[in-house]
Amino acid sequence: VYKLPEYVDGLPLAYVEENKIIDTLDPSTQRHEYAMWTFCNNHDNWRLQSMTGFPEFHMCLALITFWPGVPLHYAGDEQDFDSPGSALDGWAREELSPSLAWRAVRTQ
Repeated sequence: VYKLPEYVDGLPLAYVEENKIIDTLDPSTQRHEYAMWTFCNNHDNWRLQSMTGFPEFHMCLALITFWPGVPLHYAGDEQDFDSPGSALDGWAREELSPSLAWRAVRTQ
């Protein structure tokens, strides 16, 4: 496969192979459907954007949107949080309330 030009970067081949994976049976349709969650960030790893930058993070978000499976967005991604660290470093639960998005919400 590595000699085929259409698979030179690996992404098309990965997409084809991922599409072959059957994850669950939907009883209402009797169809096997791919239902694996895909994500860019989670509490076990440093946020992608803190290690690479926002262009790479936004590309990852675009990729998981169209990748097979269910795109999962980690809390804070929608506000472009870029704090380093993981659950092992004590950074798994950043404070969401001080962000600009929460300050814009009327409370009274």
